[in-house]
Amino acid sequence: MATNHAAPAAPAARTTSPRHSAIPAAATKLPGRTPLPRTAEAATASALQLINQYRAQAGCTPLKSNPALTATASAHSEEEALTGSFGNSGAPNENNARGPADPQALLNTWLASPQSRANLLNCGFHSTGLGAYFNGTGFWWTEEFQV
Repeated sequence: MATNHAAPAAPAARTTSPRHSAIPAAATKLPGRTPLPRTAEAATASALQLINQYRAQAGCTPLKSNPALTATASAHSEEEALTGSFGNSGAPNENNARGPADPQALLNTWLASPQSRANLLNCGFHSTGLGAYFNGTGFWWTEEFQV
């Protein structure tokens, strides 16, 4: 009896990079929400601006964007979005979110989490990397912090 051994299907080709993933126009115009910037890079820049405004109200200095941390955060967001997993890498200096569709909703989500809020308000952190990825069904966010 012959057995048919089909080759495993090749993974779908990625057409965009995580830092520059295009976000469909319909997803950027959600009722009652600030429009999401058209790229993950623009979304993370907007989120960092809001985070720094919040930190300033608490007396913290602004976080500076760190390219190495941004690459780590972007890769983490992409991996979670493509595998459907979700969670912190175990590092106490990392925030994750799945679902917030705009930077303000992201900030609100992180402020509702005691660990994420503590990271945002840790005035000892001076640099950060933010990653965002839209996988067609939702938004995946990661923020890494460093002293």
